[in-house]
Amino acid sequence: MGILAVILSAIGLFTLVSLNVLRRVKEIGVRKVLGAGLPHIVTLMNKVFIIVLVIATVLGAGVSTYIINILMGEIFTYYKEIDLITVLLPIIVVTIISLGISSYRILSTAQKNPIESLRYE
Repeated sequence: MGILAVILSAIGLFTLVSLNVLRRVKEIGVRKVLGAGLPHIVTLMNKVFIIVLVIATVLGAGVSTYIINILMGEIFTYYKEIDLITVLLPIIVVTIISLGISSYRILSTAQKNPIESLRYE
């Protein structure tokens, strides 16, 4: 179930990034014509996703750890509390997947000819 949830989240993130990139195709073309490099364009476009990812990660990890500890305490007398590795490993995996998907989509658009992107629409 966890793997399926990650796959569906990745598909949703790819769609979200694709829609954002499609809205900003002309901006990418203009920035490229004016001399912006690919790393600058990818960093600029990824800023929004990184901010959302950090907020979601902090809130999700904190709230879920708290709720899981409360539930486990109610159900079992003796249990192993959630350690740092259990929290950090999924965060690292989701961050790598998210940045990989968004960077791939942005790079594929930014590597196109700027003339095609300026004629877009």
